[in-house]
Amino acid sequence: MKNTKKLFIIILCLIILVFAGCSKTTEDSAQETAKDFVMDLYTVNDIEIENYKSLLSLNPLEAMDLYDEVQINDEVLKSLMTDNAYERMLKNRENLKFTEICYRKNYTMQASEIKLAELNTNTEASEAVYNFEVQINLISGDGNESASIAKGTIELAKIDNSWKVAGYRYILPDLLRDL
Repeated sequence: MKNTKKLFIIILCLIILVFAGCSKTTEDSAQETAKDFVMDLYTVNDIEIENYKSLLSLNPLEAMDLYDEVQINDEVLKSLMTDNAYERMLKNRENLKFTEICYRKNYTMQASEIKLAELNTNTEASEAVYNFEVQINLISGDGNESASIAKGTIELAKIDNSWKVAGYRYILPDLLRDL
């Protein structure tokens, strides 16, 4: 009888450890998706600026080409988002905002040092919400750098065992408003 009770306690402890580990892994996965999204959103490199220039040269009759061209810069963002969230971003042209600013002012932009603060994570409902803060560096064509902090909120949903961005909001940093 003692052995059965000990075995039961050991099995119960193992089950608790497994569930605790799964919960932590789920949370870590959501955080990684959030960080990857913020990193890609706030990074604009020379290739993205060149792709943006090609958009400007398209005429309105080439609408499908325009749609395809817009998505070239969004491979990472699109893979991290739900279909609805990505479509909203396209409709609002949010995916082009930072690229347009960088193009007009001859800058590239690099994100670094992303900090997440959990607002709400409900693993049973497969939802997570984080505030984010990210340092961004603007690098001019002549090599001068300026730094700022961007802040916002990111909402995630778990779809088919994968965390996806379901929505986001950000406050445009002063450094970008002045451009």
